[in-house]
Amino acid sequence: MPVPALAGYALSSFLPALISMFRQDPQQKLRQQLQALTAPQNVGKLTNQFYQQLLASPAFSQAQGAIAAGANQAGNQLSSELGQRGIGTSGTGAVLSSLIPSLVGQQQAGLRTSTYQSGQGMAQNKIQQDISALTGTQGPS
Repeated sequence: MPVPALAGYALSSFLPALISMFRQDPQQKLRQQLQALTAPQNVGKLTNQFYQQLLASPAFSQAQGAIAAGANQAGNQLSSELGQRGIGTSGTGAVLSSLIPSLVGQQQAGLRTSTYQSGQGMAQNKIQQDISALTGTQGPS
């Protein structure tokens, strides 16, 4: 067998192995993409992104305003009721009046918690949409 024919034969037998070294398995690529989407870092990043968007939303500002308005109304009503009973300047009046800021803080914390949970839900929905797009299992739009 002449040398050029032998070289051609060797090259043709090793060519598929050489090509496969530079070509990635599509299933492996999909697994890597799915791992990247569901990685805790990505979930946290998306959750924070949506949480920040929600914090900047008019709905969040409106909810904070409603809490403040409710606190003002409760404070005024409490002062009026305590004054009518003649205990507005008593120790009882001072204690009851000091509860209003605590209630406001609790409501603000609850608002932030529910906003964060909404951000988590939005992140999970986004990840699910991305997974569906990658795997070709998107539902009707």
